[in-house]
Amino acid sequence: MVGSAQDWPGSSDRATAGEAHGPGWLRKDWLRSTFRTAQQAAVASYRQFVCDRAGQSGPWEDLHQQVLLGSEAFVANVRQPLPEGRDLSEILRAQRRALAQPLYEYARLHPEPDDAIRAACASGGCTLTRKSCQPPAAS
Repeated sequence: MVGSAQDWPGSSDRATAGEAHGPGWLRKDWLRSTFRTAQQAAVASYRQFVCDRAGQSGPWEDLHQQVLLGSEAFVANVRQPLPEGRDLSEILRAQRRALAQPLYEYARLHPEPDDAIRAACASGGCTLTRKSCQPPAAS
């Protein structure tokens, strides 16, 4: 284990922060633009993001629907529409679609079971092998 992301030889941290050259495939400008538009502010926000994650558990506990990494508040914010003209070339096409709702939500929106199943499958987030359309138990 290393003390910081900067110390790990395989990390793109120093290149992303503009402190070193990175491999040709690393889209540093695009990555920084996800934090801020102005270069200096983007690097500062990126550095803060890295520092905030230091000492925390691994990222997998905060992974939502195999696509979004962050808190519930972050996920809610990301679900908002992106501004027109935003470069999405680095985001896989399958990850650009709207997030699938829980199965019980499709059952609520579509009273006919066949319609609910079709809507759930069309969302891309459900498969025919997932059968539970019940809402979670009240706590």
